[in-house]
Amino acid sequence: SGAYEVVIAVTVPQAAACETTYTNSASVSSEQTGVLGTTTDGIDANTEPCLPHVTVNKSSNDADGNVNPGESFTYTITVGNDGNAPQDSVLVKDALTGPGTITGVSIASGDYGCETTFAAGGFTCALGTVDNGETITIVVTVLASSGIEACGPIDNSAYIYLVSTENTVLTSDNTGNTVNVINCGDPSVEKSVNVSETEFSQVVTYTVN
Repeated sequence: SGAYEVVIAVTVPQAAACETTYTNSASVSSEQTGVLGTTTDGIDANTEPCLPHVTVNKSSNDADGNVNPGESFTYTITVGNDGNAPQDSVLVKDALTGPGTITGVSIASGDYGCETTFAAGGFTCALGTVDNGETITIVVTVLASSGIEACGPIDNSAYIYLVSTENTVLTSDNTGNTVNVINCGDPSVEKSVNVSETEFSQVVTYTVN
């Protein structure tokens, strides 16, 4: 007679689905009398809930953060899902401010419905479903403005929405990665006159550079 304890170790496979319940049942039997008792007392183990987690990050290919007027550079927007479930209806909205113009948007693979017109310095990409573990890379080409008044910072902001809640930002990256347009020239005016002294009725010529 006496009590005996049996410890059973269970390893859940990494590929196990989220929100899965593992139920254990135990019974006691003997060769002489058969089953003596059974317990299914609801001791369950549950895997973690199914939750997507969409992320967005942004970087520029311009190492020192400076470009010249009329020069092109790129922003790279990376959208990922490091949760354990897919996220449906993902929408990326990008906004550009400053002396620059978006001239192109590309994605390495897949048709994600990115706009090809960039009114008001921005665009939208309808990514649809982003699977868990998936990464989508969007490359944005920007042309810095030309002219004396072109100097100044160009800022880019990337926002993630869900189509059903388009007015609510799910996550964003709108800090850093400012690119400055430099070497626009410093406007100056110089004036000279063709004589140092004049007489009455003499014509004097001024030259402005």
